[in-house]
Amino acid sequence: MAEIKTIKAGAVIIKDKPFYYVEEISVAGSSVPYIAVYDISKESLNRYNAYHDYSVLYKRVYHKKIKRSRVLGLTNLSKLVTGNKDRLTEEHVQTLMAKPIFITEEEPGTDSFSNDYGMGFMELAKNPNYDAKLGSSDSDSMPPYLVPTGVFIGVKNIVWQKEYIPVSGLTSYLSDLIDANFGMPSIDVFGG
Repeated sequence: MAEIKTIKAGAVIIKDKPFYYVEEISVAGSSVPYIAVYDISKESLNRYNAYHDYSVLYKRVYHKKIKRSRVLGLTNLSKLVTGNKDRLTEEHVQTLMAKPIFITEEEPGTDSFSNDYGMGFMELAKNPNYDAKLGSSDSDSMPPYLVPTGVFIGVKNIVWQKEYIPVSGLTSYLSDLIDANFGMPSIDVFGG
């Protein structure tokens, strides 16, 4: 399992218009970060159009109605709660993040919009010739699921909103920090 060091999140903005929500993911042992590219949520696009504030943009989410039994009318007390029904169910809406459209490595290239050379990523799109019914795209006879569109998006087109260390990465970082400062034999923790 890859150890994620940091995640930087923001939106691809071209000519003041948001196109994608992206996460730049730095992984331990990798020389270049990965870029996860998402659709932008319609709700946040509406807010952006009203206020022109990039910080309101976030990746697409979807809402799923969940029904579950909260109390089963199996005992006298539970029947009192359920009103003598067999069960009492509750319904709530769960908000889930959509999966990325694609994930790619950050690489050097020429930005399609400014012609500047620098770090960025190739835009990928679903291959119109891909047929999911035929099976995996790993075979030589099957076209790939995603294909490059020919558009190179430089990281200069990303308006970064936040950078953070995931909890697992933070735990690892703090553990390394403590080991480096207190676990070394040259440092006497107890002063004796």
